[in-house]
Amino acid sequence: YYEFDNTVVREILGKKLTTRLRKDLDDISERTSVPLKSCKRQYDNIKNIFKAVEDSTGDLVNNIKTEFLLSENLSKSYACIVFMSYHKFETGKRRLSYLTFTDCAYCVEQMITNWTINSSDATESDTVLDMDKNFLQELRDLKIFSSDKDIADEHKRAVFTELKAKASKEIAKMYDPHVKNFDRILISIGADLIHQKDLKDIFLDLVEKFIEPCKQANLTVSGLSMFLQALMTTCEKLSSVQ
Repeated sequence: YYEFDNTVVREILGKKLTTRLRKDLDDISERTSVPLKSCKRQYDNIKNIFKAVEDSTGDLVNNIKTEFLLSENLSKSYACIVFMSYHKFETGKRRLSYLTFTDCAYCVEQMITNWTINSSDATESDTVLDMDKNFLQELRDLKIFSSDKDIADEHKRAVFTELKAKASKEIAKMYDPHVKNFDRILISIGADLIHQKDLKDIFLDLVEKFIEPCKQANLTVSGLSMFLQALMTTCEKLSSVQ
C-alpha cells in the first residue's frame, strides 16, 4: 500500500503538501500515465507520513520505519521525500527536469545523514527534519578560503600538489585553472545554506553554478571526484589557517 511510483513522486518533490496540490494530481496523473486513484493514494501516504514525523525527534528513518512498519529501504525513500517537502527544495525548474527521483533521493540521503541535527545535540525546538545550525554556521565560516588571498593562493598550490601526487601532473594542470573559481562557487553555495531561501535552491544552485560549468569545461566524473577530494583534504593542512 505504501509503495509508490518514482515518476509520480518526482512531480511532488519539494512541493508544499497542500489541498491545492492534491487537486492538481489529475495533471500529474496525465503526465505520468499513472491512474488518478493511485496518485491520490501516493500523495495521501506522503502527507500522512509527513504529519507523523514533522515534529518528532530522534532518527527520521527509524521513526518512519517504526510508526508505519515499513522496510528499511522504503523508510529511507519516504525520509527523503518528507525532508524535501519540509525544506521546499526547488526541483521543478526545467533545467532540473533531468534529475530523477533516485538522483534527488541520493543527495538528500547524504544531507539527512551528514547535515541534520544529532539527537544528542538537539534542543527542544529541533526536530528530525531540521538542519544542524552549528554545521551551517561552520560552512559560512569557510568563506575565508575564498576571501583571503593568501589562503586562496596556498590552497590552490596545495590542490595542485595533491593531484600531482595522487593522480598525475596532467590532471593537476587540467584542474589548476579551476581551483579558485570552484572554491568560491562551492563555498558561496555552502555559506548561504544558513538562509532558508538559499537552502531551498541548493539543487538549482549546484546545477547552474557548478555542474553546468563542469560540463562546459569537459571535466570528467572521475577527474572531478579526485579534484573535489583534493579540495577537501588539503584544507586542514594549510599553514595559513592553523
